[in-house]
Amino acid sequence: MDAPSEPRAAYVAAALCGYAILSIAMTLAFKAALQAFPYPASLVAATFVVEAALVKSAECGARAAACVFPKEENTERRKCCVFPDETDRLLVYVACCVGAEVALSNAGLLLLSVATHTMIKACTPVFVLGAGLALKLEPCRWSSILIVLVICAGTVLCSPGVADHHREKDSLLGVLLTVSGGAVGGLRWGLTQKACQKGVRVKPTELVRRTLPTSAAFLVLVAGVLDARRLIRTPGSGDLAQKALGAALALALGGLGLLTVEVTLVALTSSLTLAVAAVAKELVLIGVSIGLLKNDVAPSGYGGFALTASGVLAYNVERYKRRRPAAPPPQTYEQVDLRPPTLVSVPPMDDAELA
Repeated sequence: MDAPSEPRAAYVAAALCGYAILSIAMTLAFKAALQAFPYPASLVAATFVVEAALVKSAECGARAAACVFPKEENTERRKCCVFPDETDRLLVYVACCVGAEVALSNAGLLLLSVATHTMIKACTPVFVLGAGLALKLEPCRWSSILIVLVICAGTVLCSPGVADHHREKDSLLGVLLTVSGGAVGGLRWGLTQKACQKGVRVKPTELVRRTLPTSAAFLVLVAGVLDARRLIRTPGSGDLAQKALGAALALALGGLGLLTVEVTLVALTSSLTLAVAAVAKELVLIGVSIGLLKNDVAPSGYGGFALTASGVLAYNVERYKRRRPAAPPPQTYEQVDLRPPTLVSVPPMDDAELA
């Protein structure tokens, strides 16, 4: 009975390793790209447009190959491959949530300091857990809620610049926009888990293929609203556009692979597991910055690092205990007397009694 769980555990481990490598690489690449093109919304929109173009190109190539080498398919099979209307609406909701999350987050960043914005984004596991509870994807356990709160508290302490003096840049509207972006992001991953695990199970590659075009169109509108005026007023906007296109081409392949791995990880585990894995990735980056780059960290940062690491460890221990099969109930045996029956002597009967 344990044999089927081994391949699943191997797939989850491979997805986690792929997520860690791609996520760290994309984080460093995106930060480097922002040095040349300091417009996050436009850079993300351009990256999504290139990714959608790559997906559509691959889809057209597959259709052309199917026309050249046709396969016999009956009508019933083609009907089974078409998703019902409910699933179509669910995928549209996921795509809109992607665009809304990026829009609200970038709009909040314009009104907040980097430290405050990072501290709010550190509470992503809380938003994901809330969406999971609202969509009935996660069981309501006090232990899980406590672990998520510990992780978020530790991540807030690890956030850079907690003790800086840029708080005068912060505004209530920026806080509300960033919190709303986190809530929409949690809803996005909750809907992704629902699409991959509940009802008609959509494959991760199919979900990415069908949501990317809508997300790209949404993000282009968002980038136009947030960055159009600044790009027009900036001298040399043509050179900036070329830099954005070059950066988007470089980020598209990695971003497409990262998005596919993220959706696969959600399909295999849960959206909350992905959120905790993202926090663990941030711990790795903080450890690299401390150990290799020799960056200065406040004492509260070390405490937050330890607190977050303990929360991630507690989450994995709780998840392991939850997935471990329960021990079979002890068998009770009824005692049976196996001794031979005792021989009872019967007195002989007289002839008169027999008559």
